Amino acid sequence: MPTLPLLTLPADDAAADAPRVVAAPGGYQWWYFEALDPVADLRVTVMLFDGNPFYPQYLRRYAWYRRYPTKLAPPVPLEYPGVMVRVCEKGKVVRRTMRADAPGACHATDGAVRVSGDGFSTMADGSLRLTIAGTLDLTFRPRQTAVAPTVQELARGVSVLEPHGWVIAHPACAVEGSVTLRDRAAQFSGLGYQDQNFGAEPVHLAARRWYWACAWLGDAAHVVAEVVPRHGQSRGVRLIGSTELATALRGER
Repeated sequence: MPTLPLLTLPADDAAADAPRVVAAPGGYQWWYFEALDPVADLRVTVMLFDGNPFYPQYLRRYAWYRRYPTKLAPPVPLEYPGVMVRVCEKGKVVRRTMRADAPGACHATDGAVRVSGDGFSTMADGSLRLTIAGTLDLTFRPRQTAVAPTVQELARGVSVLEPHGWVIAHPACAVEGSVTLRDRAAQFSGLGYQDQNFGAEPVHLAARRWYWACAWLGDAAHVVAEVVPRHGQSRGVRLIGSTELATALRGER
């Protein structure tokens, strides 16, 4: 009997921002951007979803499908694209949206990801231009690193063999552009970080707690991550930054 792959990796599965083809029920992939302007005290977070694993309707449909797999059509990522945007000024949230887009609205290629027109494109010099209509226009310029991005296992799969993956694509970027704050536009000049996550099942099946935070010391991003599986103990808190980042990207954990 012919079968469809749940998760198809690109030829170079560690390529920065390369899209995965996720056809698994409850599956997902997202692209994550974080930027900080320490002088203006602005912080921006953007997530682009091809299958939003935090969307309640997606999770409800998945639960019902698992209960009645022969009676209900499986919910798949392309039905639940979306965009999350959060802008903070001086420690206060001034803009926060979690948008659910129409099925099929996410279009991902090796050089660009768009969700209903919002998203990023890779420029000829390797920089990433991130645009959200009416909210921001930022260019992330990755700094040169000695280590190429590598897929990390965030958590083991529970209902599937495929693990939940994490690619630290651009851990250190210079970021320039503009951000709309309520009734005015502000120039942005600071630091940035960008990664990608993907999986062939909902995240909550694999983890009962998932903690992630990013901070900048000097001009380098430092990431703290912990995943506590549904069964068993935490694999420990991982501090990734400077030399730790290079070690993690080589898989020497």
